[in-house]
Amino acid sequence: MHHIEKVDSVQSAVMVGNISINKTHPDFLKLSVLNTVFGGYFGSRLMSNIREEKGYTYGIYSSFASYPHGGFLEIATEVGKGVRDNTLKEIEFEINDLRNNLIDEEELQIVKNYMSGKILRSIDGPLKLSETIKGLIIYGQTTDYIHNLLKTVREVKAEELHELAKKYLDYDKMYKITVG
Repeated sequence: MHHIEKVDSVQSAVMVGNISINKTHPDFLKLSVLNTVFGGYFGSRLMSNIREEKGYTYGIYSSFASYPHGGFLEIATEVGKGVRDNTLKEIEFEINDLRNNLIDEEELQIVKNYMSGKILRSIDGPLKLSETIKGLIIYGQTTDYIHNLLKTVREVKAEELHELAKKYLDYDKMYKITVG
């Protein structure tokens, strides 16, 4: 953990993450579903816990950034200085919960519905479709990627996501940086 103190600040920026895979890796599509459960939308576990239950922040998210030669996991938020350490503990709690327990079917179905709608909105109309295709071209992929993503979202099982959490989410191996 690395902290940079800013004496006059009332908030701390919190970033947690590690190097990971990009969208050409076979695990990436299922990992996208896992990330959505974890911190990839407003109803995610990070948002429900750290914003809704604890009231530490207005927003927190996680994402897997993808670049042609690699990727990384990023978890980011801004919180009051007094709850910075508690926020890190809650991030760790949510990671460990995904590593140790299966996602229940109701929660997984909500995420599947959300992701399916988001994917379909990403190709709704010529401008959105052209942006999506441009992103596929960068990685040498075809529109089959979109079909595979939709199929993966519909068919992925909680057991598969549990295994991916154990493989890709390890709080002890993540970088933790706070400023404020």
